[in-house]
Amino acid sequence: MGFYSGPTVVNDSLVFCFDAGSDKCTDADDAVASMRDIAPVAHSSRTDRSVHGDGNTGNITFPTNTGAAKALDLSVSGQNSTVDADDYDNRIDLDDDLVFADEDAYSFEFWGKLNSNAVNTYQSLGGRGATNPWIIQHKGGANSWTIKFRDNDAQYRTSSTQTTSSTEWYQMMFTVGTNRDIKFYINGELKDTVASTDTYLKIDRIGAGYSSSTSRYNYQGVILCCRIYSKTLSDAEVLQNFNATRGRVGI
Repeated sequence: MGFYSGPTVVNDSLVFCFDAGSDKCTDADDAVASMRDIAPVAHSSRTDRSVHGDGNTGNITFPTNTGAAKALDLSVSGQNSTVDADDYDNRIDLDDDLVFADEDAYSFEFWGKLNSNAVNTYQSLGGRGATNPWIIQHKGGANSWTIKFRDNDAQYRTSSTQTTSSTEWYQMMFTVGTNRDIKFYINGELKDTVASTDTYLKIDRIGAGYSSSTSRYNYQGVILCCRIYSKTLSDAEVLQNFNATRGRVGI
């Protein structure tokens, strides 16, 4: 009988975890009408989360370049759903809000892979259906993208531009300290530290966020997992999570 001795995901202060590959998070038959978060620390109620969609709802897929790694495809066709007007609302809904006050310590981790036909625009990782706060992977081109945090003052706090393919798998993570500094990490590596003036965060949807009249932005790709912590993860802990997850997507 073999035993796994590699790195494990940080559990300390983990308050929300969605993982498409866990039967504890999705039904055993990969149905996504009912999804449960599997965080060990209660930050909100322990009832179910669900996929919300008015047209093509999300489904569990096996990405062709990642072997048997399960991921959630929200079936979003384009910015404001210009291709399919029925799917703009596809997202993971939380049945209650995850809220962090300004100057709270918290961390947000997202593993995602944009579709090859994803629009060059804001790709929502998380938000609350308003204009801010908002967490984003911003695709500028095939090999040009950033991660952003639109803070409670409606100011964009942005990582340095990445010049790698925007359609590969990435761990995208930002940590927030009590001093309001935001640290941006990609694949376990600290890219930038940016100051903010208000780090209040309210999240009630994953794979969507910004919504103002007909301006709506969802995530045009597949989601492996999302983890939210009520503490500022250290550089070593961010790298630990990267190394504990990377093998599932062939990095």
